[in-house]
Amino acid sequence: MVENFFTCNYCDQSDPSIPLLLFKYQRKQYWNYPKHLPILTHTLVQMDARLPGLELISHPGDHS
Repeated sequence: MVENFFTCNYCDQSDPSIPLLLFKYQRKQYWNYPKHLPILTHTLVQMDARLPGLELISHPGDHS
C-alpha cells in the first residue's frame, strides 16, 4: 500500500508524526508545519517563491 504524505510548503519536509496546518490560497491547498505559522502571519515575503502571485500583495512597510 502506498501512503501519500503531505509536505510543508516552506521547508519541503514531510513527517507523518508531526501535524501540518492546511491553508488555501488562490483555490489551491498548501500545508505548513505549525512552527512556520509566524512566517505566514508576520513575514509573508519569505514565501514569495513558494506561493504564485504573492508578489502582488502589499507587504508590511510598503506604504506606496
